[in-house]
Parts: sequence; C-alpha cells; structure tokens
Amino acid sequence: MLTSDDRWEISDVLSRYCIAADSRNLALLDDVFTEDVACIFQTGSRTGRDSVRDFMGSILKNLTATQHNVTTSVVTESAGGAEGTTYLIVQHLREGAEGGETFAMGGTYYDRFRRENGAWRIYRRELIGSWRTGNPDVMIRT
Repeated sequence: MLTSDDRWEISDVLSRYCIAADSRNLALLDDVFTEDVACIFQTGSRTGRDSVRDFMGSILKNLTATQHNVTTSVVTESAGGAEGTTYLIVQHLREGAEGGETFAMGGTYYDRFRRENGAWRIYRRELIGSWRTGNPDVMIRT
C-alpha cells in the first residue's frame, strides 16, 4: 500500500520534472527518471535518461520560456511500484516566431514509478495530448 509519504514523494517527482524543464536545468532529471526510462512524447520517443535529456534539450534550446503545470493527479499502487495519471498544461514561448510567439497544449502523463536507491523515479512516461492552441511553429527545432 502506498503511504502518504510515498504519495508526497511521487508528487514531488512530478513537480521536479516541470522545474527541470522550465529552468533548463536538465541535470535535475537525475532526480526524476530512472537511468533506463522510456519516454513517449508528442514529438518523439526516447529510451534512457541521457537520451531523454538530450532530446528535451534539443527542443528547449529554441524556446525563450516554457511553463509546465501539472494539475489533477491520481497515483495507485501497482506490481513493483506505482502508476500515475496526471493532467498537464504547458505554455511555450519563442520570441520573434513568425505567426505568433506562443503555443500551448493540454494533455495527460501516464507514468510508471519505482523506487531506486530509496527514492521514487519514473521508469516509463507517455504523454497523450488533448488539445493545442496557438502557433505550432513555435516548436520547430532549428
């Protein structure tokens, strides 16, 4: 059974991901993902924490700012760890982008967590988008 401490620690992992992305301090992903994490994003899939970090960096370097907001989240115990369903709203800004400087989307993270060295980490993440608004060209990698 997941304890209240487990739930708090998992909630903290979800927030750390947002802080890592928005601050561009991708070294913080060491406290979010397992080394063998598998991530399926709207913009591509990657396996391994270093590959995910490089992939995220290639997207974020072109953006002036982002703000990832996790909202409703439900975490349940599963064999070997926990599973979570978490809603996300993210804003992207690229100053000077032709056609508009902002792009926003909402979606759901489907995560699987396990304890590693006494700490909860995500070992699988899938992002399913629900809606988008604004200029999708903001996300073009240069």
